[in-house]
Amino acid sequence: MKAPVQPPRAIAPTAAALFALACLVVGTAVGGYSASTHRIYAPRAGLACPNDGPVDFSRLVGPTAHWTPQEPDDEHFLRERLRRLEDGAEQRAPVQVWTIGSMAPGQSKFTATRGASGLWTLTQDREGDSSAGHSRITLSSAESEQLDRMLADACLYAEPEIIDNEYPSADGKSGVCFDGANTYVDIDFAGRRRAAVQACETYGLTGKLVNLLREPFFRPNRSAQ
Repeated sequence: MKAPVQPPRAIAPTAAALFALACLVVGTAVGGYSASTHRIYAPRAGLACPNDGPVDFSRLVGPTAHWTPQEPDDEHFLRERLRRLEDGAEQRAPVQVWTIGSMAPGQSKFTATRGASGLWTLTQDREGDSSAGHSRITLSSAESEQLDRMLADACLYAEPEIIDNEYPSADGKSGVCFDGANTYVDIDFAGRRRAAVQACETYGLTGKLVNLLREPFFRPNRSAQ
């Protein structure tokens, strides 16, 4: 993934922009770290957040950040989607995730909308491959409460806006991921907004949120509408 080296920067949402995010489908990460080690980082004063994956978030956020990631080439995809949402050309939802495969055709869009009952309804739209189509699922009370908790977590919104194929690894070196899907997340919920891009894989609380939106559609006994 080639692009000029730039310092991390926020993707400025417009007044009506939603929180956009990028989602892992497949990928191979290189970089040594112990999955059993529980790490904490402080993206800003007074906030302590988990950092248990391969990416060292402490080197990507805050005034002491000392990593200059490349900007994903196809960040324009997210910017174009945000523009279309602002212009009313695409329907808005509190949470939207686009997944674009890098080595295979097709893309997926996941949305989440909270009903008056407090239950979240998920939709999946696929295009460009043999599984193209539309499906919808309503989460259970327990799953909806889990999504509520995720969206209320300040650490979710403090994570880096951009994570490229090459990233600062938890082992103090550099990690790299190839051949995965790029994920774009857009969130506009309860007064909180965020736009983020993650290349090849998803990481941190962002990745957990994306997986929560995707996983119900791949359960063998789960009926989609």
